[in-house]
Amino acid sequence: MKDDLGKVEDEVAIPDDLKDVAEEYHEKMFEALSELDDDFMEKYLGGEEISEDEVKKVIRKGTVACKLVPVTCGTSYRNKGVQPLLDAIVDYMPAPTDIPPIAGTNPESW
Repeated sequence: MKDDLGKVEDEVAIPDDLKDVAEEYHEKMFEALSELDDDFMEKYLGGEEISEDEVKKVIRKGTVACKLVPVTCGTSYRNKGVQPLLDAIVDYMPAPTDIPPIAGTNPESW
């Protein structure tokens, strides 16, 4: 069931004709994340199960280090994709305590 405001989400299986493409990009994402975290790399290369929380942790680490830019899709028209965007901001963007303060210069001291 869907509503006009995008509040109801349907989770469906990946269509058969797109499963290979989805798997290819899943592997590419994990390879890129492996370059950011040694523990993640060991688990990935060892064929171990990697949890969603571990993936989010490495994405956040890469985002805070300015090595990744998470992308979400959606439109503000009818609120499609707005909640996943807000969730991504909470999950991946740095808090003020995660980054150093901005250093400024006094224009009068030039």
